[in-house]
Amino acid sequence: MGEYFTYKGKQLCKIGTCEHIMYARRSEVQDLAPYDSGGMCKGALDHAGSIYRFPWPQEDFNFPPSMNEIASAIDSREPFVTALLRVDKDFLQKVIGHNSMCISVKPRNYHGYNTNLSLPCPMSTEWNHISEHVSASGPGFTPCINIFGVGYNEAGEPRTVFECGYCGVLFSVGTAELDEIKNHPSNADKPVILARLRANTKCDVLTPDNQGFGT
Repeated sequence: MGEYFTYKGKQLCKIGTCEHIMYARRSEVQDLAPYDSGGMCKGALDHAGSIYRFPWPQEDFNFPPSMNEIASAIDSREPFVTALLRVDKDFLQKVIGHNSMCISVKPRNYHGYNTNLSLPCPMSTEWNHISEHVSASGPGFTPCINIFGVGYNEAGEPRTVFECGYCGVLFSVGTAELDEIKNHPSNADKPVILARLRANTKCDVLTPDNQGFGT
């Protein structure tokens, strides 16, 4: 379900879909909420599972924006802006409980149904048990994660929400794990983005049983 900012009965911009507020930062939703006749901004703020747009540097305002300027900026944004960050494979195996991946196959020149194969994520420990049966082209799999958005706890403290670059599972990390991401040599060319990453304050070390939206 789409979430829209409505002013005097007119939808000025889409802020997201259900709990994924992919177009708007939380601060922007807070600024729009008093003007929102449809109540969707308040609904997003009241929902503990909302994930907001990451504060991309290129989208910063250089001046205090008006309500119309915020709505116009949100309306012009692409929904799935992200940044790839490199990590070590052991980081992905110790921190994240991965999803399985579905791959669809069928014989060449066959027009019937596909057969769906469920495989473990290549960044998971389960992959180690089948890796001898699967080959990767080129240099193999690249351990990486993507920035998905920003979640907030009941105290209003932000945490960066990441996703596995392969299986797409969402997760947040504690301070020690966030330092691993920031200190990885391959991420050194993104200093502004790294400075805006936030740890999950509810845990020192994230485990597969303590990740995602509600922590």
